[in-house]
Amino acid sequence: MDSRMLQAAGIAGVVMGALAGLPYISVCNCFFCMWAWVGGALAAMLYSRSSGVVMTSGDGAKAGALAGVVGAVVFAVISSIVGAIAGPSTGQMAQVQDMLRSQGQGEMAQRLSELPIQTGGAFSVVGLCTTLLIGLVFLTAFGALGGLVGAALFGKKPSTPAM
Repeated sequence: MDSRMLQAAGIAGVVMGALAGLPYISVCNCFFCMWAWVGGALAAMLYSRSSGVVMTSGDGAKAGALAGVVGAVVFAVISSIVGAIAGPSTGQMAQVQDMLRSQGQGEMAQRLSELPIQTGGAFSVVGLCTTLLIGLVFLTAFGALGGLVGAALFGKKPSTPAM
């Protein structure tokens, strides 16, 4: 592993993690971890263009997996920041209280409204670690697969002698 692979994986990992962690754009991850595939293929493409040597499928998988590791860290940080800003929805809490009142549970709805529930600004170390672990598993695995595809698509082919 050389510095060009680390640079390609770093750039692709930041792109992968940002796209996987941003609201609305991250919905594309529902399609077989799309941003991990894209990030892995991007890492393979960047490595192929910068190295100038024939890239093997193993090189592509390695670049994609490294991009997945970087992407998992970026994904966890962005997801935690977005979660701390947005917090749980107050609209959902109002719906639960309305449902309780409609079922004759007005006292329970009143007690629920008195609970000190944070609606934003909550940051959880457990949530960060869980997101990081999930990101490491999925983004690294699918990033490696994307790197394999990227090596096949963008890798330099060995020159064959003319007959």
